[in-house]
Parts: sequence; structure tokens; C-alpha cells
Amino acid sequence: MSALSTTPLFVLIGQLAEKDGVMPLPEHRKHGCWERKVGNEWWIAVNPHEDIKRCSRGANVDSGYCYVEYMGFPAGLFTPWGGSIAAGTVANEETFAKALEEEIAR
Repeated sequence: MSALSTTPLFVLIGQLAEKDGVMPLPEHRKHGCWERKVGNEWWIAVNPHEDIKRCSRGANVDSGYCYVEYMGFPAGLFTPWGGSIAAGTVANEETFAKALEEEIAR
């Protein structure tokens, strides 16, 4: 039996949450998603709870998911084990990862 590997984006999000002092997320955010601006263009909402939560932007976020927006538009929805994210020339997995890395470094 093989263990599931965590996606690199979720590892970065975990590092950012650790930097912000909000880990473990279920204990920090009792009633909703952990939400945060990432750089100038990105925004995330992570639901650490067992039930669906509505984030402040109106999207329903399933348990264990990260909802991502780029410049106010939906750009991704994924768990630690996979999902989808925008694949454009400006908004994509690489540019989102870079924005996360820059936030961690601040």
C-alpha cells in the first residue's frame, strides 16, 4: 500500500499558515475558512472543517479543500492530494506557487 503524497501547492499553503501562526487550522478557525490574500493577485480560502463552509467571497468550500481566486475570478479548487487550477499564461500553478513562496519569504 502506498501513501498519498501531498501536492506541492498544499505544502506551500501549510508553510504560509505556519508562518502566519494559524496552525493547526481547525483550532484557529472554529467556524469558517482560513482566508488570505496571496501577493497582489491571488486569494485563498482553506476549509479545515468536516462540513462545507461558505467563504467570504460566496463560494462553498468542501472539507479539506482550498478555493483560489486570481484577480477576483475563480482559479482553482484542490485538496492536499489533487484538484485543478488555472492553466493560463499568467494565472497558473507555477505563478501561484511563486506568489505563495514570496509570501512565505516576507
